[in-house]
Amino acid sequence: MTTHTDSTRTSRTTDATDSHGEFPAPPAPLTALLSQPLSPQQKFKVPKDAWLRRLGEIPEAADALAALPGWINRDDAAEAVRQHWPDSITAAFVSAMVWAYGPKAGYAPYRVLRVLTASKTPDGKTLNDRVTAALERSVEIALTEDAVEAFSYLNDCTHKVRSHQREHADMLVGVDCGRIYGLGPSFFTKWLQVATLAFAPEDRALPRKTTRRPTALIPQYPPAPMWDNQVVVWLADVARSVDQRIFEQERGQTLFSQESPFSPQGPFSPESPFRPGRAADQRRTATVFSGGEGWSPTTPEGDLLRMRVARTDHYARYVSLLSRWGGPHGLDASQVCDRIYRLIRRDGEPRSRVA
Repeated sequence: MTTHTDSTRTSRTTDATDSHGEFPAPPAPLTALLSQPLSPQQKFKVPKDAWLRRLGEIPEAADALAALPGWINRDDAAEAVRQHWPDSITAAFVSAMVWAYGPKAGYAPYRVLRVLTASKTPDGKTLNDRVTAALERSVEIALTEDAVEAFSYLNDCTHKVRSHQREHADMLVGVDCGRIYGLGPSFFTKWLQVATLAFAPEDRALPRKTTRRPTALIPQYPPAPMWDNQVVVWLADVARSVDQRIFEQERGQTLFSQESPFSPQGPFSPESPFRPGRAADQRRTATVFSGGEGWSPTTPEGDLLRMRVARTDHYARYVSLLSRWGGPHGLDASQVCDRIYRLIRRDGEPRSRVA
């Protein structure tokens, strides 16, 4: 099952094969985390009252909130998904979103209600059956076809429908499109990761309480990595470091060549670095290379790390990148993703508490 366009599929193939060997090495802080076990994520207090004010009248959502512990982390959310699957996809999704939105609910319950009802004005609306079917199908695709296909299913739309709300959403039955109104990549990848982790206890920091799988479905691929603007910005920062390192190396090679007495531009030639104006030229070059004012060039290696959240081919490249970084350490893309977010959020449990 592939819903993305031919151009997207071509980009994905290129990213996963031809460009795979060109990925820059991971930055030193990430390399340090890749070589050691990851402590569990810190737990936060669930703002249940805020969630119940919006979702309390939906029996499945109310049950999900009642079943959640008072304090949770990502592993608790995965355990909740496992407990509700496949009897209530709605309860499983709500459990995942409670973790995804974190300790400050804000507008989160209202946004989740819009997703579940496929409506811009969800108050008084009933749950949309197509939404729950698409949520369930997306997890099945992630486990049997891979995370990128699941991303494409929820992200790409190949038919002509004005929106994915209410009556328009109902028109999508039978169409190979899982796009859900109000649910973008930043949060549907959190759903995919938490739900696929429910099938993969070996990828979780805490052991599963029981051995029963949510369904008879046997995972053929590792859990899906999360993907949002936080990691895109982090990768862009790494890309700038890659650019600067490469430019400095090239500049050093150029200066060495120019200053060599055996080169046509040796110290006694008209192109000598001691000629008038040469120091000013070098200062301008250094300013450009170091990301100073004005135009800042990039490199092909750095550009591989520059991505956009809404593009399926970029998510495919992201998964390939993380798999490449984690391979030497026996880690899958989701496990590398966890370590990147640990660097970004610094939300790990202190080692003393883990012990």
